Amino acid sequence: MPPLARMRRQILDGWHRWGWVSERAGRYGSSSILLCIYPPDSSRFERRLARLARLWPLLSVSIILAKVGTSHLLPAVSYLMAGLIGLSFTAGVGVALTRMTAPVRRRVVEHFASVPRSASSTETHRYLAIVEDFHQLRRAERSFDRGAADWPEFQHTWNEVYARSRTHDGD
Repeated sequence: MPPLARMRRQILDGWHRWGWVSERAGRYGSSSILLCIYPPDSSRFERRLARLARLWPLLSVSIILAKVGTSHLLPAVSYLMAGLIGLSFTAGVGVALTRMTAPVRRRVVEHFASVPRSASSTETHRYLAIVEDFHQLRRAERSFDRGAADWPEFQHTWNEVYARSRTHDGD
């Protein structure tokens, strides 16, 4: 994939087509991971909207600050009015995004595992299973990006990890 196309895809789709991951290394040797997997049968548009809904609070604050910051350009609009206009706009878009993405967000599988330094084997096993799911998804996505795998192969891996994650969701 050419660098410009990759950058465009990362802006629109995020780092991963299948969802997102957050890994943290804590003090004294602890580690944690949060893995969120979108449903494989969701469309690209639905996943993009779900990502936008997740990022919307940060974007809305930026929009409101930009609106208030530029209100001095229009002397007829006070800072309070500019803030209210920005707030009503971002709240309306936020409500619309929440409603539009509800079906996809309801089926997102989220896994969190934290392993303190003195972890039991069960906690460590759960953590390593989530890390392995992440690496499996990432390997499949990279091989798809390189052209070594086609879409059905990538989606099969995504389906496999998603189904396994849903069965272990209650653990």
